[in-house]
Amino acid sequence: MAHGVTQQDQMNWADQATALSLECAVTPHRYQANMLRQTYALMGHAPAAISSLIAPPPPLGHFEALLSVGAYETAAIALLGTGIGYLVSRGPEGSCLASVVLPGMSEDMCVEASTEALALLSALLAANVHLLAQPHAVIPRDQMTTISIN
Repeated sequence: MAHGVTQQDQMNWADQATALSLECAVTPHRYQANMLRQTYALMGHAPAAISSLIAPPPPLGHFEALLSVGAYETAAIALLGTGIGYLVSRGPEGSCLASVVLPGMSEDMCVEASTEALALLSALLAANVHLLAQPHAVIPRDQMTTISIN
């Protein structure tokens, strides 16, 4: 844990992420921008166990530009960064599913929501909370080994 960050701080962050994940899963599509902004803010204050695994959020100006033109899915994917596995699908009735796998996880977190962006946000937050609950599974990015098969 980073200097000055207590176990309670990490638990508070996880509680906030859990609440936001649940809110994203039930939020109507018209509130996507608000949920994206809240997730951006929360991910910017992620505990070291999470921030060491994921890329930092995009610059705020870039993120806001995406929201201003309604590019909600692109904004959600920008929060994922590189190195995070994800899958998104939309059913014929309009419900959306997203699954996210963070580095160090052996299973994905799958969530249903009203839009692709909200499903991605909810799954991202749920995956972070899941990983925090299992600190032995967290391997900082700089300690990961890349294996290439030729």
